[in-house]
Formats: sequence, C-alpha cells, structure tokens
Amino acid sequence: MSKKEPPLMRALREEPSISVELAGRALGIQRSSAYAAIKSGELPHIRIGRRIAVPTAWLRRKLQMAEQAA
Repeated sequence: MSKKEPPLMRALREEPSISVELAGRALGIQRSSAYAAIKSGELPHIRIGRRIAVPTAWLRRKLQMAEQAA
C-alpha cells in the first residue's frame, strides 16, 4: 500500500494556482514573507477580484519538481 500524498504536494501537482499561504509553506517561508515577496515582485501572482493566487507552474520550476505527464 502506498503512502497518502500530502495535501500541499497534491495541490502543487494538480491545481493551476494556490493561495499565498500555501505558496509560502511550499517555499518554507511565513505568510507575511510571502506577501512581502509578492509586493516586491519576487513572487509571481495573479489577482482575481480580491483573491491573490500563485501559479503552481512557477512554484514547480522554482522547487525543481519534475513535471509529470498527465
């Protein structure tokens, strides 16, 4: 039996974007640092209404995660 995949890893693999909080967790930084990185332009993001999301494709490249075929 295989181990269950952590929710963060599943989100990075399956979702087109994730919250700033999750992106910070993936990068190993605090929520406030993630928002500061967005403000400084170091962390790419998209804004949809009031929501700020971080593209998972960028995070996978930054974290050097292997791309998996769909």
